[in-house]
Amino acid sequence: MRKTRFLVVRAQSLRWTVLALLGFAALLLARSATPVAVTRGAAYDHKPMLAIVIDDFGQDRGGVREMLELPLAITCAIMPNMEFTQQDAEDAHRVGKEVIVHMPMQARTSDPMSWYGPEPILLWHGREQAQAIAERAVASVPHAVGMNIHVGSGSSEREAIVGGVMQACLDAGFYFLDSYTSPKSVCERVADECGVPFLIRHVFLEHGNRSKAGIKAQLKRAVEIAKERGSCIAIGHVGPEGGKVTVEAIREMIPYFQEQGVEIVPASMLLSLEENKRGGD
Repeated sequence: MRKTRFLVVRAQSLRWTVLALLGFAALLLARSATPVAVTRGAAYDHKPMLAIVIDDFGQDRGGVREMLELPLAITCAIMPNMEFTQQDAEDAHRVGKEVIVHMPMQARTSDPMSWYGPEPILLWHGREQAQAIAERAVASVPHAVGMNIHVGSGSSEREAIVGGVMQACLDAGFYFLDSYTSPKSVCERVADECGVPFLIRHVFLEHGNRSKAGIKAQLKRAVEIAKERGSCIAIGHVGPEGGKVTVEAIREMIPYFQEQGVEIVPASMLLSLEENKRGGD
């Protein structure tokens, strides 16, 4: 009888574990699937460019060293106030990679707070609180020249929060890259009102599929977008979201980038291009 009860409890526990994992996977897929409209039209007068932005530096070490060793001008988005924030920013700068702040901002869902680091911007924060947190994040990441969003589907929809973040960017002389985790994001409009240089993500590399083949498929999609509109921004990850698999996929795609005539550039190089000016997407 005792053994039967034990097996029932174990079965229920396993069932809830599986359901939790499925829910987590579905959440990640929903976040990464937010589409970005891509305008196809006016010819551009420059070589097609692709900015590969890699999120989540500063914490988990999976793929960090390998990503920094890539012979490409990737952009490193570094979590603020984390154990390896300073080290990763210094190492990235030393090898010539562009550094930006990967600003933790709360989603609409009840994610574990451990996902955000020690001082995220939360949904109930007002403009002044958001600005102060963003300013402290900026101060913690040496060599940074811009900022993008960590998670943030809910926060990026709130004008007061985004206004505070944009003011911190303006004061620091940063550009802002909207990771576009919500189709209701107000980041572009508020950046325009504040006079902050603005970019938007087009492709997530892991896009619900963390296999090497899946990441390569997303890189090919990014190349096609770059060739269609002149430039493209793709976001991938170090750590558990991507890590060494993402590094290997990018490394193996280098000959393809060269074959297709697409140049890998820091994200900031896209700011002056005609297709990225206000109203270009």
